[in-house]
Amino acid sequence: MKMKAFLLPQFIKPSPNCYGSEGKSIFFCHSSLFSVSVFRCFLTKSVSKCNSRDKIQNIKGLDDALRLYENMSRMRPLPSVIQFNQLLSRVVNLKEYSSAIHLFNDMNCNLGISVSEYTMNIAINCYCLSNRVDYGFSILGWFFKRGCVPNVFSFSTLLKGLFRENRINEAQGLFRKMVKEELCELNAVTYGTVIDGLCKAGNTPMAIEMLRVMENGRSCKPDTHI
Repeated sequence: MKMKAFLLPQFIKPSPNCYGSEGKSIFFCHSSLFSVSVFRCFLTKSVSKCNSRDKIQNIKGLDDALRLYENMSRMRPLPSVIQFNQLLSRVVNLKEYSSAIHLFNDMNCNLGISVSEYTMNIAINCYCLSNRVDYGFSILGWFFKRGCVPNVFSFSTLLKGLFRENRINEAQGLFRKMVKEELCELNAVTYGTVIDGLCKAGNTPMAIEMLRVMENGRSCKPDTHI
């Protein structure tokens, strides 16, 4: 797979102090009383993490989500990035895209959480759903800067964002770049996104041609959703 960095303006420019090192302390103790105290502390934190997972499922609105985020951000050690991702996904499901982006930035710069590819895909999706696809491309540039490999979901989301903003030529250009440079392995969702965007733009002939390309291809065939 050939990967080339996009020369795009970056929205997020984390400073060197933005990421804290995750040092691990190892305690050797001969006091059974102290050992019991440490165990109780560990147990309390473990229960808190379990509770945070349960509370994510019970979020009814943005206030609940922000309150839970505040509680999670005060835990020591902090919950895993997976749990924060679950919370972000819940905020996205509430269609509170701006709030999800704010939490993403806070996780990265203030809490010092090492966000994952999944977290960055959430941010890309939020920007695209907010009609701010250029900022989504900035996150993509950040992918490359961190040495991460964007997946097909990243590119499909950006394609959808371009079509959403009626930037048809740019969407077609990105798709051609994806194919030519093998930026990711295209799937039915990617083709479906392009075909749907072309149809909505009134370019039915090209959409039909795209279907033919899929039918003649080996790796990806049209499904019932296309």
